[in-house]
Amino acid sequence: MNLKNKFKFIKKQDKNKSTVVILVLLSLIVLTSFSVSKTFDNFYANDVLKSFDNTYYFGGWADIDSDYPDLRGSMDKLKKVKYVKDVFSTSESEYIVDVKKVGDKEIDGQVRLIGQTEEDLRKISNNKYKDKYSIICHKDFYPGIDHETNNWISRSKIISMNKYKDSTMKIQYKNLKSNEKFEDNLKIVEVLKNDINKVDENICYASRELMWEIYQKEFKEVNEDTLWEDFLVDYDINHYAEVEEEFKKLGYWVSNENFYDLEFSLFDNAYKLKKILFVVSIIIVGLFMLVFNKNRIKDKIKTYSILKTLGMNDKEYNNLLDLENVLLVVKSFLISLIIAIIIYLIKVIIRYFYPFFLMKINILFDWMSLIIYYLAVLILLCITNYIYFKKIKKKSIVENLGE
Repeated sequence: MNLKNKFKFIKKQDKNKSTVVILVLLSLIVLTSFSVSKTFDNFYANDVLKSFDNTYYFGGWADIDSDYPDLRGSMDKLKKVKYVKDVFSTSESEYIVDVKKVGDKEIDGQVRLIGQTEEDLRKISNNKYKDKYSIICHKDFYPGIDHETNNWISRSKIISMNKYKDSTMKIQYKNLKSNEKFEDNLKIVEVLKNDINKVDENICYASRELMWEIYQKEFKEVNEDTLWEDFLVDYDINHYAEVEEEFKKLGYWVSNENFYDLEFSLFDNAYKLKKILFVVSIIIVGLFMLVFNKNRIKDKIKTYSILKTLGMNDKEYNNLLDLENVLLVVKSFLISLIIAIIIYLIKVIIRYFYPFFLMKINILFDWMSLIIYYLAVLILLCITNYIYFKKIKKKSIVENLGE
């Protein structure tokens, strides 16, 4: 049988169509499983771990009485403790204020100012930071706050900050007791590329000096006798015992629990799901190879016997089977790849027009899992074919036709 006739013969095998469907469905299960695994690994490595690299620990006064300690003096004192890199008040870590104008664009929104040291501001602004009224924003800016955002806010509502570089942002806030309003004009000295997982955050980086000034104006004469203000401490966690002891001597406490501990509860559950999907996909593929392919081979016994009576030897039939397996795998792979690409393009299109869609997790496709899956399928098909037909060849043509 020449190659052309082999292709014609293989094309007429009705069972191959159902095999292709099953192989494609299984490949999508495997792709989903490995993609979920890759997505969670990326989330853990780039979101959770990086958060821990730049996270601070809570600190505060051991006892509060009527003599409320001076906040700035307390922090300056604690900065001198060995292994402590920085101490600042929680009010200097971030602030949400109203935005009234960006450049020549009138806005009725809000901005989340994230407090940074002057050293860090100079670093991320490429030395463009000038004074406490300099801020650094992201390219894609949405003037809302977390509880107002949802997956289906369109790109049209996002402001591109590139054209507002070197322009001013007018912010407004008020005293919580007198309702006196204050305004500041902040200069946008640099625009940064958004973190793909944080496009929803209306973040601009500002100096802690500016944050402290806003705090003083907002809380002036507001419950000054009872106001409780924790602070954040950046220190070497490996020396927690020494830092804790020194803090206690000075009348303060410091935590050794990271600010982002809650994220691990989400990740632990996701990690369990990842393992379940991974195991289930392997079991399903294994069952297919053991059960479905065995039944598939039984259907070929009659074909094998007929071809043998027509003069085809075992070597030729083995070559025919190998060719059929290769074509089966290639056809299934191409169909799976096309379906996966369509799904991927749908995800890309949705994320482009609706940037907040699944904004906290960057969905990654594990394309290599498809290649590994089909290579494994091809190898297993060849192995099972060899094992089963080795048994079949020991029987006579009459016995095989009887079966």
